[in-house]
Parts: sequence; C-alpha cells; structure tokens
Amino acid sequence: MNLKTWKVVSLLALIAITASGYAEALSLQDCRDLSLKNAECMSIARLGVESGTALKKASFTAFLPSLNAMGTYMHSGKTFEYKEDLNLQQLLGGMAQANPAVTSDLFYQTLTALFQQGMISDEIDLQIGEKDNWLLGVELVQPIFTGGKIIEQYKLAKSGETLAKDQLRQTQSDLLLKTDEAFWRVISLQEKVKLAQSYQALVQKHVDDLNNAYEQGIVTQNELLKARVKLEEAKLNVLQASNGQKLALMALNQLLGCDLNVATELEYQPVEAVQFNIPDINAVLENRPDYQMLKQQKEINSSLHRIAKSRYYPNIGLQGNFHTLKPDVYNSLDNNFGTGWQVGIVAQMELFHFGERHQGLKAAQNNLKASELKLQEARELIELQIQSCANQLSEANSKLEISNTSLQQAEENLRVCQARYQEGMLRSSDLLEAQSLWQKSYSDKIDSEMDLNIKNSTYLKAIDALK
Repeated sequence: MNLKTWKVVSLLALIAITASGYAEALSLQDCRDLSLKNAECMSIARLGVESGTALKKASFTAFLPSLNAMGTYMHSGKTFEYKEDLNLQQLLGGMAQANPAVTSDLFYQTLTALFQQGMISDEIDLQIGEKDNWLLGVELVQPIFTGGKIIEQYKLAKSGETLAKDQLRQTQSDLLLKTDEAFWRVISLQEKVKLAQSYQALVQKHVDDLNNAYEQGIVTQNELLKARVKLEEAKLNVLQASNGQKLALMALNQLLGCDLNVATELEYQPVEAVQFNIPDINAVLENRPDYQMLKQQKEINSSLHRIAKSRYYPNIGLQGNFHTLKPDVYNSLDNNFGTGWQVGIVAQMELFHFGERHQGLKAAQNNLKASELKLQEARELIELQIQSCANQLSEANSKLEISNTSLQQAEENLRVCQARYQEGMLRSSDLLEAQSLWQKSYSDKIDSEMDLNIKNSTYLKAIDALK
C-alpha cells in the first residue's frame, strides 16, 4: 500500500469513527475521564484555582517596597507680587540726626551717593514665582509595622487559593457521581430495551400459537384478545424503554462533552455484590474537600479576626522621595528645574471613631466562632452520611441477591408453565401471567443492579474514594 492510498484509508477510518461516536465501547472509567476533561464546570473550577494563585502572588507584594511616580503641572493666571516703600531718604536723614558721626562712615557715604544718583530705588517691587509650575518626582514606601495586617492578608490569599483547590476537588467529585449515575442509567435502560424486546418476542410467539389454535377452534376469541392486549403492552414497553434510553444517552453525552445525538456505545459488565469496609473518620475528613473547605473558611475568619485586632495598632512605614520642580524653590524661585529629596518615618494610628473598630472586632469574633461550630457540625454530619451510605449499600447488596433469587424462581415458573401449557394443562391467561412475572422479576433485577452501582458510587464519594 503506497503512501497516498494509506492517507485515503486513514481519512475514511477517521470519518467512520467520528460518525459512529467512538471506535470502541466506553467503560465507566473512560466516561469519567472524558467528563473531567470536557465538562465546563471543571474549566470554571480550574480558572478559580488560577485566580486564587494569582491573588496569592499579588498579596505577597505587600511585603515589598512600592515605587510610585507623580507629576503635576499647574498654570497660574497671576504671579505673587510684593511692594514695599523703604523711605531711604528719611532713614538716612534719621541716622545722621541720631548720630552725626555716621556721616563720615564710608558705607553711609556710598549708600547716600547711590540713592542720590537713583541707583537704589526707594521702594521694593518683587514678582514671586512663575505662571507655569511643574512638579515631578518618585516616592518609595516600605511598610515596617502594620500590626500584622500584611501577614494576615497574605494568609487570607493562601487560604483563598487552597479553598479554590478544594472547590475544584469538590466539583470533580460531584461530576464523577453525576457521570456514574448517567452511565448506569444508560446501561440499565439498554438492558430494559433488550428485556422489553425479549418479552415482546415471547408474547408474540404465544399470540401466534393462539391464532393457530383459534383458527382450529381450540381457544376462544377472549383468550386471543387477552394475549393481543399483552402484546400491545409489550410493544409500548419497548417504545418507552427505547425513548428513555435515547434521553439517558443524550444526558450522558452532555456530561462527556460529546454531541447529544452521538450513538455512544458503553461497555457493560455483570454486577456482583460489593465488598466494603468503613474507613477511619479522621482519615476521611483529611481528604473530604467539603470538610477542608470549611477548615479553610475557619482560617479565613481567623485571619479576619486578627486583622480587626490589628486596627488597634499603629501603621509605621519608611518613606523616601526624590523630586524636581520648576520654578526652583531651592534657588530663589529661579525659572529652572530644581531637585530635592526627603527620607522619613511615617506613623498613623486611629484614635477614635465612635466604636467602629470595637464593633468590627466583635463581628469578626462571632464569625470565627460560627465557623468553628460549622466545622464541628460538619464532622458529625459527614460521619452520619458515611454510615447512612454504608447501610444503603449493604441493603442494595441484599436487594440484588433477592432479585437474583426471584428471577431464578420466575424463570423456573415460566419454564414449568410453558411445559404445562404445551401439554394442555394450563390456561393461556396463566401463561401470560407467568410471562409477566418473569418480565417484572427481570426488570427488578436490572433496577437492583443499577441501584447497587449508584449506591456504591455514592458511598465512594462519601469516603472520598471516587476517582
């Protein structure tokens, strides 16, 4: 076979597999794997875990210094002006009158000469600042002490991440149980379709025999009509079982992420009694995601309680900044950029706010106590649930055993009735009743098998062993 022919054959095989759903029958574990891979609820839960991890990383940055940039531009319509009359002539005259000897001082003579020549103004007229003002800078802030707020906020973020992971496990556990229920429901209805078809064939054969006997005048029309009624009921049972199987298969396909109308083939194995032992409750609690979620909620409330207490402590931080501004306040408001820097310790503490801190602390204490009580209650309820699931599983084992015995008895009864009917020692209605009892016993056995499988999955979920 050349390469071109091989590609054509491979393409046709792929199309055939796609059209038929799957090349091989899917086992229960195959269905579980597909649902975990394709279910939207799992994708949502995984995104929640990623968000929790990102928030934890973001929370850790609060331990590190923050660097901020700032910039301001302001245009002022006016600048500051300052005018002052110095009265130098009066001042110089007063000095000479008070101390005539000062007139011989060289500085006095020079000052007087400059004033008389108009080189020194008799008044001050200053313009301060510029209309265009700029401020640019960077600031570094490093927390030193916050009363434990930063540590507790980081613990909150870690608990949030763990909570998201437990939520993912809880979603997985719930999805697996739904998948198991859908799988066994399809298997049960498949078996019931086969049973309904077998029962229809059985009744059909009896109706054919009665038709022949009626034509020969051996049986009455009433007996024939009774058998035909049973035949129509059997046809209706086949239709109902087939419709139920189609709907159940569509529900399973939805969980598997397949097209709803794909004819997925499932692998069926005979059901036997389930052997189990109840594990230690402490080991179960360490693995149960719902219990661990409550533990994380308690840790969250504990951190919130400590954060509420930290509000009674001051916040202390190291702050430093470097800036440049125009006009230059460090050089007589020169119209150029000037630079400067500062380093300092900043402390802040709330003193009074009408008891708001006290009420917040009280609320946090109550939430913490409530989470502790919920955790204790959950332990008791989980232990009760495990025991209840174990009892139901044990009862399902017994029901399966009873249904198997009942089916054996119904099969033997049907064999005896058929033999007696052939010998002419049994009425047609009695044979129809024996066939109905056999059909009911077989249906009860199928229901018992499905119930046992679902009860087993429910028990495994209760002890967190459903994987």
